[in-house]
Amino acid sequence: MRECILHVTDHEYDRILQLNHDAVVWSNRDTELLGGLTALLGTEVVDEVRRYDGGRMEKHDSVKGIPRVEPMGADPALTVNSPCRVV
Repeated sequence: MRECILHVTDHEYDRILQLNHDAVVWSNRDTELLGGLTALLGTEVVDEVRRYDGGRMEKHDSVKGIPRVEPMGADPALTVNSPCRVV
């Protein structure tokens, strides 16, 4: 099962929790959630999320310079993420 991490701002995080019934993880089969994500994050980001079976989100003060979507389990030395993840 391929999963991803969706990097979001604090505001986006709160909106996505509302769309996803207070859950930080999701499945790509949740068409209602993906529709809401499209309105919030845009088609390009959601198309990238759809390539994975599911995932979770991680919030940041800013997403500038951070890939919006990254594979879960990526080598931390090669990504912008530190070992501590905010969930």
